[in-house]
Formats: sequence, C-alpha cells, structure tokens
Amino acid sequence: NPASIFSAFAPRRKKYALKRPGDKTKSTDHKNTKTPHNKSIIKAIELFKEYEGFGINYNLANKDFMLNGIMTVVKNSKLMKMFKGIRYDKKMMLGVKEKPVVLMNIGLNFYEYYKYLIYLYPEKFTKQLEKRQEAFKKKYGVDLVNDIIKNLAGMMSFGAYDGAKIHRLNYNGLMSYNVKNSRKMAKVLAKIMKKMRPSKVRTTKIGGKKVYIYNMGFVQMYIGMKGNNVIVSANKPMYDKALKGSVWKGFLRSIKDRKLKRILKDRNSCFYLSFDEFKKVINNFPFAFRKVKKKHKQALGKFKYFVIYSKVRGTKYYSYYILKTRFTEPFFKGMSKLIEDMKKSRLRR
Repeated sequence: NPASIFSAFAPRRKKYALKRPGDKTKSTDHKNTKTPHNKSIIKAIELFKEYEGFGINYNLANKDFMLNGIMTVVKNSKLMKMFKGIRYDKKMMLGVKEKPVVLMNIGLNFYEYYKYLIYLYPEKFTKQLEKRQEAFKKKYGVDLVNDIIKNLAGMMSFGAYDGAKIHRLNYNGLMSYNVKNSRKMAKVLAKIMKKMRPSKVRTTKIGGKKVYIYNMGFVQMYIGMKGNNVIVSANKPMYDKALKGSVWKGFLRSIKDRKLKRILKDRNSCFYLSFDEFKKVINNFPFAFRKVKKKHKQALGKFKYFVIYSKVRGTKYYSYYILKTRFTEPFFKGMSKLIEDMKKSRLRR
C-alpha cells in the first residue's frame, strides 16, 4: 500500500536519510536507520524498485461504476511469487443453491506471503511470532508453518447465504480452503481437536465422513473435509449443502448476468456483495440496523451488486471494480440525483 508507506515515511524523511560516502557534514539522523522499525520502512521502500508502472481507466458514460486497473512488475519479484503455484478451487462455495449475501475468494500462495512478512517486519516481530508458533506446537503438537501453511494449496473462501434466513442465531456462514495433502490435514485437525476441551468438541458422521462439531455457545461450528477441501460451517444445513452441492446445480444457475457469472466462476480472487440479499439481512436485524431508515433501504434498491476481482498474468496484475446499478443515466449523474431525492425526502419530513 504506497499511501500507508509514504504517509509514515514522508514526514520523517530526515530520520531515514543515509549518509552519502564522502559527505563531510555530520549527521545525527542516519544512525536511526539501524533501528528495527526504520529497517522495515527501508525494506518496504526498496520493494518499490520491483514496480514498473500502473494505470487505471474509467468510462464516465456508463450507468455502472466500472474501474479497471493494471500494475506491472519486474520478473521474479517478491510480489508475484505470492500469486504463483495457486490451485484455484471454488466448488465448495459455488455448489450451494441459495444466493450469497457476500462471497469472498482469496487466491494466494500463503507460504510465500508468510516469507514476505518475515522479510518485511522487524526482527522483534519475527521473534514474537516464533514464540507463538512454539507455544502452538507445544499445545497442539502441530507445526504451524510446516504442517499447515506449507500445505495450503492457495484458495481460501468465505460466504454467507440466503439473507432472508440470516438472523441472530443463524448466520448461514461457510468457509472453505483447499490443501495439497488431505491426509496430512486430516491428521492435523485430529491433533488439534483432541487437545480441545471434551465439553467443546464432539464428532459425528455426515455423508459417511467424519465431522467435528465445535460448540461456541449459540453457534455450533461443523468442521470436516471433502477431498482436498476443508469445510467450516456455522450450522449443519450449510455443511450438508457444501458437502452434497454441485457447481452445475448451485446458485450460479439463478444468476442471469453472464459477466457476473463468469467472474464468480473464473480463476481469480474476488469479493461479491448482493444488495438485494443484504436488504433482507437488514430486515432481520432491526436493532442492529435501527438507524437505517426507509429512504436508505429504497436507496439500496438502486444498486444490484458490488464486485471486486483480480487476476495475474505473467508480470501483470489486473484489478476490476464494478458497482452494478439500476440507474438509467451515467453513474455520477445517477448518484447526484439519488442524493438530491434523499435530501428532498428529509426536508418533507
């Protein structure tokens, strides 16, 4: 994030100024580069050498907000290593028949990302991390890096479905991530669950597969595996749907927008929010959303969905932002009209 790096760097640039060879003037500031925090800042700034360029474009005539971006980096950059060797697998999430309120798929080489953090953060942070890893290993008998992070295949997904049935005691939540070695992950889950309090965990069988039920008070988490996918669900019905679901029979069949259907199904990372389903959630949580008035709900009706997705091709990183609307005029003109209508309704009151 260039903004966050330079916002910290620019106001204190003298502190990070290295003394040039042959510079006769005495400097008291350059010694600060030896501190762990400043070393991390310098490392972060050094990473900008890997960037070759970036660009964005936006069509002002479109009734939907559609922003596209591209970033190019040098070959073998640390950034691109985090997007290599990913096994994209969304079938657990796409197999559910009910429409999602929100859906997020993250495609990332988690071990490369872990190494990137170790490189970037100061030694103090890495030592604290090592201590926590040792404590985790001592408690559960599992090596966090070798047994879990290195075994992740690269796709981690989260979703919440059927807004009309989401309420305080039912979240219809589903999580899935794929692994390289399913047997190894099954052993890891068994070790962790064995160390939990007996009153918190029990086992059952669903579809002939072993499933752990973790009691979290009002919510019971169902944790199990299907092939190379780990499934975590906030209730049994959702777990059943993920286990028995099929992409060909899932919610994509009910989506008429071909572009959206392709985005959700494609090999990419994406975030999707359905405003129609979100309105149903608001109706089920009147206390939590008590400040959301009727005019706000009507305003939400002007929007269909919001989706962000990204993909990597070679040394190029592409990102796309789409806010699908029900406007009949260009986006900013439609937004201006919507805001004016909301102001008028307030004045009438």
